[in-house]
Amino acid sequence: MDQLTHSACRVGYFACMADTSWVDVAGLITGSVGAATGIAALMLSLRSTTASEDSAVSARLSAEASKEAAAAAHASVGEATELNRIERNRDHMQLGPPRPTSLPIKIEQDERLGGGHRNVWSQFTLPRPYRVKAWAFSRASSHPLSIDLLVRAGQVRFFLEDWPPDRKNEDGLKTDRVVVHFWCPAEVDDVEHWTCPCGRPEEGDGSGPGHWEWQVSLDPPPPSGGVRRAG
Repeated sequence: MDQLTHSACRVGYFACMADTSWVDVAGLITGSVGAATGIAALMLSLRSTTASEDSAVSARLSAEASKEAAAAAHASVGEATELNRIERNRDHMQLGPPRPTSLPIKIEQDERLGGGHRNVWSQFTLPRPYRVKAWAFSRASSHPLSIDLLVRAGQVRFFLEDWPPDRKNEDGLKTDRVVVHFWCPAEVDDVEHWTCPCGRPEEGDGSGPGHWEWQVSLDPPPPSGGVRRAG
């Protein structure tokens, strides 16, 4: 092999080596770029997954907060309703006539009949005007008491029963209790009109349940007549 041929072969060899090296480098670069792209895609996927999880957690926390807020609002409404009911009942009690523990009686001579006939009277006191209906009850019967439907503030005195000449104070009364129904005055009544905020029926004509009701016993007759007041 002459010198010229040998030189040509060496040049060809190095050219082949150079081409091979560039191919390897290109392959390496291409692989690196592919790996980087995969890593980037993985990172994006992880970031997307994390964002989705964060969004789900935020949505759950928001839902729980909304539920707690709704429960708190419901509890607040319930508390307000209960407080309002308590206040209405308190006003109802305050506006009602104070109930005595018992009613006093007074035995008086009946000047009209004479001959030792006497009448039994009783009384109660009201702080304001009311509509009133009352009954006297004994063991065997009852009868309405003669009290005006509209009663103004102050003392209300009413006839309870007859006391015949042959009855002794120790015999006691025929009447053992008095039942009284009260209502607010009606708008047509000639008194200052007022109402009770409790929601029960306010006005009555004496035929239905009372807005306030008493069932009160009577003091026993004193040994020598006169008045015995409730304690």
